[in-house]
Amino acid sequence: MDGFHTLCVRTPDVLKDDTNGLTERAAGFFAQVNVENEHGHNLQASQAGPSGICSACHSGGSFSTAKIGCTDCHDPHGKDVNDSLYSYRNLQWASDPDAGPMFRAFVKPDVTGLQAYEQENIGYPAPVTKTSDWREVSNICFDCHHVSKDDGYTRNSRGISIRHPSADSARDVREAINKHGSPQTDPEHWQSGFGTGFTIARVPFIVTGATDYAEATTVASRNGKIANEVFCLSCHKAHGSAYRASLRWSPNSSLGCQQCHNKG
Repeated sequence: MDGFHTLCVRTPDVLKDDTNGLTERAAGFFAQVNVENEHGHNLQASQAGPSGICSACHSGGSFSTAKIGCTDCHDPHGKDVNDSLYSYRNLQWASDPDAGPMFRAFVKPDVTGLQAYEQENIGYPAPVTKTSDWREVSNICFDCHHVSKDDGYTRNSRGISIRHPSADSARDVREAINKHGSPQTDPEHWQSGFGTGFTIARVPFIVTGATDYAEATTVASRNGKIANEVFCLSCHKAHGSAYRASLRWSPNSSLGCQQCHNKG
């Protein structure tokens, strides 16, 4: 087994089978190496690098065939910064690893070992202004999936929404749970969790202005310092999942949608 495969097998949040007893890995999982995967990113043994990342789609390829390696998105040497909050998972811009700003997320205090990879132990903040020197982690998605960036609902010629909006602090786009109002969303429904709890775990969200894990995981339905917003990871896993397009729930159901949209 070469060094790359050994690294992946020993990392609890990477390859498909979970043998570590985690409930829900924060980033999900890849399929096997060098195998095209409609349920997530295509992981390859060799690293694509900045030029390969871009040409994978812009030179005749597509998102469905593009391949990435671990060190395209993660700095193998770590981030040389004083504030450890900026080195979450050692994330870097795939198209320009030396570029800034950096990414921030919070791990629940006192969590040790593999529990740091549990979804429930991660909180996602967003900077208050687009001039900040850091970004929410979903901005790494936009680095390649820039066609998903949108200041509101993208609609086809018949006026039907074809792309779900998501927050992007770099462009000062805020997508609070209650931004579009009823009937599009139901903030009280989101806050109460059906009154007895959602059918599936509450989807992740970002909190603008959060300064620690507690604030970044506080459920709130109204705007203010603590405001829950939809972002890429609300619906998708970063690495992959059991469902097409890295979705957190089956595309044949509305279990995740129902958390924001109360359709009875």
